[in-house]
Amino acid sequence: MMFSSRPTRRQSSRTSAVAAGILQTEICEQRLVLTPSVITPTGNFQTLTDTAGQNFTPEIQWTAEPAAVSYDLWVSSLESYDTVFVQRGMTDTFYPTDGLPLGKLRIWVRANFADSTSTPWSVSAQPINVTPPNDVAVDGATGTRHIVNDNTPTVTWNSPDLAHRFQIWLTDLSHNVSPRLYLVDNLTPTLDADGNEVLDADGNTIPQEIRSFEIPDQLEIGRYRIWVRAFDQSARNTAWSSSYTFDVGPAPTNLTPAAPTFQDSPVLGWDSVAGATHYEVYLSDAGSTTAYFRRTVAADTTAARQSAQIIRSVAGTPIVENGNDTVENTERPRLDSSGNEVPFYLPDGSYDFWVRAIYRDTTSTSNPVIYGAWTAATRFSTLVAPTITGPVADNGVVTDPTPTVEWSAIDGAARYQIYVHRFNTRPPFLEAESSVNSYTFETSLPADTYYVWVRAIDTRGNFSPWSAPYQIVSTGGAPLILTPTANTAVRINPTYFEWL
Repeated sequence: MMFSSRPTRRQSSRTSAVAAGILQTEICEQRLVLTPSVITPTGNFQTLTDTAGQNFTPEIQWTAEPAAVSYDLWVSSLESYDTVFVQRGMTDTFYPTDGLPLGKLRIWVRANFADSTSTPWSVSAQPINVTPPNDVAVDGATGTRHIVNDNTPTVTWNSPDLAHRFQIWLTDLSHNVSPRLYLVDNLTPTLDADGNEVLDADGNTIPQEIRSFEIPDQLEIGRYRIWVRAFDQSARNTAWSSSYTFDVGPAPTNLTPAAPTFQDSPVLGWDSVAGATHYEVYLSDAGSTTAYFRRTVAADTTAARQSAQIIRSVAGTPIVENGNDTVENTERPRLDSSGNEVPFYLPDGSYDFWVRAIYRDTTSTSNPVIYGAWTAATRFSTLVAPTITGPVADNGVVTDPTPTVEWSAIDGAARYQIYVHRFNTRPPFLEAESSVNSYTFETSLPADTYYVWVRAIDTRGNFSPWSAPYQIVSTGGAPLILTPTANTAVRINPTYFEWL
């Protein structure tokens, strides 16, 4: 029989160590049981929006561990297999500041203790972000009706990141046509100014989040409504966004006259707007917005150009429609003995006019009338003399041997007469004509001083007044030395010369 003995102190220490180990094991087992778990979000979830339209990311909640002093949170995307973020040392539930990407996510949480130990990561929650796009709008839309001066408008929206693509639904509320659907790819390669793909340090393309799309079809004047939805990388689609309604109403272009005119009762003209059924014309004294003439005219739907003449009303003044559904004498056109409308002849002066396109559905009174954007003001005047604007002298002279004379155009002019007088010689030095509002001397001018006048002639042989004389001091093509100045002392070396 063998016996053995151990010192009492050593045995006591071993007993204490065993007891401590058992206690530590119990604590670890207890902490394993109390590992926190994610409560929200779970399943399909959406970003919340308050009544002010402010977006909030979802609150991430988990079960509490009574002894924990803080928590760590780990979120990754199951669409891109990238870590979205890791947040450490939290003491409360958490709102991600940068939002959560679209599609399925993995969320883990763990508790941290005062002794610097932590529980294992929790079982992952796998919620799916199905937040639909929001803040849908159209670039350049103005007013309560969201009028767009563009028939290929650009749609914009917001959405969580990592969508695979977006789909836009466009409904035409004014014309009896089918809805249009557009697919917009997301995460397309970022391009530089030359159209080349931008690469990262590893040679990979850098994807970009797309949040706008230019409608490729030419939209006619009318009212439209759009929705946008997103698809994640696993082809799951979100709900459609809230709708956005806007009016397409391009402003007419190329308004005429835009200069002094031979016409006493000018015909106001502009380019047609696709789909317009009517146009509203508004004329005022230059610098004023008080209507001098205002009238809505039917469109010639087969013509590339539209026009309206200033017409005299029964009251003797230009027609001014007030839009109150009561036709007054100031709105009724005066007719001659043949039943034709009588033009109104403008007093001498300058005038501004504007035009906007209108769409009226003549087949249904339930559809709203669509008013397009107003043009910018176009200014013209009754007949005045041209104003010569060039050639512009430099240091008082013109060094070009065959300078070009330029002047303001006259509306309705068929040609212009140019009269040139050379100082201290028998006039005229030159008489010429031009079909445009400029004239270039055909031969070199001798060095001298010249005076130029211009007037316009219309197709009926009517003349505008002569312009004011315009002086040209020609060097005959010789350069003009600017420095050193004549009759001044200069250093011989170095001497700098400057000339025109």
